[in-house]
Amino acid sequence: MRRLLKEIALLNNFQETVSTAPSVDRTKFQKKFAPLLRSLYSEYNVVDIQNVALDGFNLKMDILIKRRGRLGTEPALIKRSKINVYIGNYPFGLPQLTVDSMIWSPCIKVKYQALFGIVDPICTCCSSVLCGANWTPFNNIVDIITEYARFYRDYFTRIQDRSSSNYVCDIIFGFYLPIDTFL
Repeated sequence: MRRLLKEIALLNNFQETVSTAPSVDRTKFQKKFAPLLRSLYSEYNVVDIQNVALDGFNLKMDILIKRRGRLGTEPALIKRSKINVYIGNYPFGLPQLTVDSMIWSPCIKVKYQALFGIVDPICTCCSSVLCGANWTPFNNIVDIITEYARFYRDYFTRIQDRSSSNYVCDIIFGFYLPIDTFL
């Protein structure tokens, strides 16, 4: 329980932890988790983690992820995800992740893989931290957030881009243009 409270304290100070230099980190716990939070910021475009609160066995937080456009000239979009992690017997048991009031699973359904042309040699479910076989007591809340941010960056943005391009072609132009094959 102490470890969980320390993680919550670091997540509440996300901006401060990311912006301080690595030599400033004081405790052993901060030295371990600060690089993980910095990689969330730089590699996965997590802008901020807000409103982190522990309510019984539910850990609630808001994650802001910056989504850059494909061309680089569009303004960056910020997606706010409300995440709820049910931590029944954390860290020994697998937590249940709920994103925007829907139970989140790292598995991409076969129909979406075929529809959006996602060909990935690694099974998204078997390689996930939230798979029962891959969860160990050494995993932490930051691993879960990293998993969600990586999944959002690699798959959700692509699926959203393709479905948006189909909508624009059908509604705006009124005829088919093969834009989605290039996304």
